[in-house]
Amino acid sequence: MVEAKYANTLDVGFNAAEFILEFAQSYDDEPPIVVVRVVTSPLNARAFLASLSGAIRKFDEGLGSE
Repeated sequence: MVEAKYANTLDVGFNAAEFILEFAQSYDDEPPIVVVRVVTSPLNARAFLASLSGAIRKFDEGLGSE
């Protein structure tokens, strides 16, 4: 079973070879606490973007039908 992590903020960085996605928890005036760091290739980052965009589109369409 995969452990789920809650994150309410995201920071994205990159270099010549990879993208770094840092999912974190941020509350009040405290500095964010990184709970998951994903390092991936530009190709996989593009696939993630396409997948997330499609999911958001379906989510928005579902909300419009209520």
